[in-house]
Amino acid sequence: MSITVLHEPRVTEQEQRDFRWLMDHLPDLTVRYPDKWVAVCNEEVAATAAGGEEASRLARQVKGADSRPVIHFVEGGAYVY
Repeated sequence: MSITVLHEPRVTEQEQRDFRWLMDHLPDLTVRYPDKWVAVCNEEVAATAAGGEEASRLARQVKGADSRPVIHFVEGGAYVY
């Protein structure tokens, strides 16, 4: 079985800005959205949810179907892995 890749997914400049915004604001997000999935789009929180797919879906409803939100799980406490 062979797999053909039609195109390489690219990280857009906006996604890079959204990721930097997310990392810069992570301490505040940890307080506001512990143990939630956060969708960041256009350098703001577009949606939060219990699951990543739900956060992405909600963000696309708010920001438009063509938006590409950055999704991140915000840990709210100490975890042992």
